[in-house]
Amino acid sequence: MRVSSRVILVLAILASLFSFAKFSHCEESVWAGPDQYIHACYSDLPALFSERSFGKGQWAFSGGDQAVEYPDNEFSDSLLELAFESGSYSRFKIDLHFRNDEFRRMYTTWIFQSVKRQNADYVYVTKYNDCITGMVTLKIQGDPAPIGLITTDKAFQGRGLGRQLVERCVFTAAKHNCNRIEVPTQLENVHACKFYESVGFQQVSIQNIYHFWI
Repeated sequence: MRVSSRVILVLAILASLFSFAKFSHCEESVWAGPDQYIHACYSDLPALFSERSFGKGQWAFSGGDQAVEYPDNEFSDSLLELAFESGSYSRFKIDLHFRNDEFRRMYTTWIFQSVKRQNADYVYVTKYNDCITGMVTLKIQGDPAPIGLITTDKAFQGRGLGRQLVERCVFTAAKHNCNRIEVPTQLENVHACKFYESVGFQQVSIQNIYHFWI
């Protein structure tokens, strides 16, 4: 049985007219009326392309109020600088027997492999305009799921970005049936310890690590 191309064209036009008629209410209410779900008006397009400037080539959540996944195999200098910032209290930096370039090489490798999803399964960032303002890496390898690197830009601290990054990790871990997440830090990093406690972390162990130099 052969179907005429004219019949297909007519059916397509009728379907289009029906669609226009069905969603005319949505257009009148600017796709955001109180009954948007009743009329099936909900759409991400207006938010992503206008309010979130997605049509201008910006990230959908570039306002810094959401933690979004960072693309794999995409590297940036700002992400690298945040990785260095996350290691400010690292024993590999404060131990004077280590050279600064050794610390930087180590953390460059760490974040590079995280972005390539080799030693992390997820990398989340917060952004403001085109600047990365915070980042966290998460590995799903059982329960608890460990956070590797986490930090926020000093200029944007105190705005809740760290909490958003942690909450995103908790949500992701839960999707993988992980009931807990863990994060290592140094007792000397008092600011980080207080932050982790404020978002629900509890201290479970203290481990002393010594460097023996000959």
